[in-house]
Parts: sequence; C-alpha cells; structure tokens
Amino acid sequence: MTSPIRPEEAPGRKLAQIPDGVIDVFNYLIVMNLSGNCATFTQADVVSLLVARGIIHSEQQAFDYHLLDVEPVYREIGWEVTYDKPGWNESYPATFTFRGH
Repeated sequence: MTSPIRPEEAPGRKLAQIPDGVIDVFNYLIVMNLSGNCATFTQADVVSLLVARGIIHSEQQAFDYHLLDVEPVYREIGWEVTYDKPGWNESYPATFTFRGH
C-alpha cells in the first residue's frame, strides 16, 4: 500500500523525479559561474543548455514539467538558493544564485 509522502521526504523524492541531465546542467553552471562561494546565472542559460544537450525540446517544456524548480533539492544539501525574476513592471533576466555556506 502506498502511503502519503511526508514533508521531510519531499525534497529527496523531487531529486529522484528530476532528470539527471537537469541536475548536470545546474551543476555545470554553478561550477562555471562560481566566484568565491557564490554562482549566479540566468534562467535562459539553463534553458539553452537543456535544449542544446537534448534534455528538452523547448523552453515551455521546462516550465510544463517544473524542471527548473530545483531550489529545494539544492537547499537540502546545503546551498542557499535564490531565484529572482522581474516583476510585472520590470525588465531584466531571471536569475538563479547559489551560495555555499
């Protein structure tokens, strides 16, 4: 019998549901953009690499399957993760920032 998921289990299960290629892309961008203990890169960088590597076929696919929602997975292993996107009256690229402790 399947039981409901516990809150503390959810991040680990999310990691299991995210394709390895997505984690590989985020890991690559973290390393390539690391300065001190911080890495910042755009959402467009992530999507471009996912498409280039054949993990997704379009930006919409990344959103439809919530493939960019990796913050809880990285927080669980010690990263402080911030996702910043423009408000309705702002115009700048959406970014991810990963900070080590």
